[in-house]
Amino acid sequence: MSSRPSSVAVVIPARRDSTRLPRKPFIDESGIALVAHTVGAAFRSQVSADIVIVTDEPTAGTFLPGSDVARIAVSDAEPASALERVAWALRSWWPDSRRPHTVIVLHADQPLIPRAALQALLTRHLVSNGRVSTLLAPVASIAERNDLNAIKVAVSAGNRVRWATRAPIPVQQDGHPFLGYRHCGADAYSTSALMRAADARQSMSERVEQIELLRPIEAGIAVRAVIVADCPQPLCTRGRYEDALPTLTRRRMTGRI
Repeated sequence: MSSRPSSVAVVIPARRDSTRLPRKPFIDESGIALVAHTVGAAFRSQVSADIVIVTDEPTAGTFLPGSDVARIAVSDAEPASALERVAWALRSWWPDSRRPHTVIVLHADQPLIPRAALQALLTRHLVSNGRVSTLLAPVASIAERNDLNAIKVAVSAGNRVRWATRAPIPVQQDGHPFLGYRHCGADAYSTSALMRAADARQSMSERVEQIELLRPIEAGIAVRAVIVADCPQPLCTRGRYEDALPTLTRRRMTGRI
């Protein structure tokens, strides 16, 4: 993908507090903040030149020194969910006439997402003329299937997403061993679908599971699966962050952020 469509924006929600890893987007043990690595991944993917970080951290600019790659939108009132923060940014930062048609919501803890995976998400979303598309990869092991920090996704015929949960999902596929799919920390929305999902009422399932993909599913919005062969999991726990720290540090030292 050689061009960066102006009708596409990448929005990275970066909430200051996190249940599993406190101040997750702004941890900087690699030498720069985690969210700065994620901005770098979005920029290298070339899916859009319009990258916005949406955060409730008023000092977020200090974590991206000298960067002209991403804009920072600081919300003075913290919405309840990342989707609501993204919707707030769309309404606040873009006039209706200049609002992007497609928004890629990239989790702040996904700095290792491959360029090809983000490109596949955008391309297949646009080709299918979808409302919402979510990036998935096969569950790699029994341990990953049982990991409550990994979001498992039930997919039916035609790559329609039926449900998302942190619990293991029983899966059968033509009698062959198959462990199902997991979320990769990135979704593509049409702007209208994102606004509709953000305005929908948060369900008990979403609150308990802490999975925002449930919002469009339960609002009756069609969600399509974009499945790639492999994609690292988001760094949502201390253990995952420490495992990735050598890679992040090496990227910072070589200027590949």
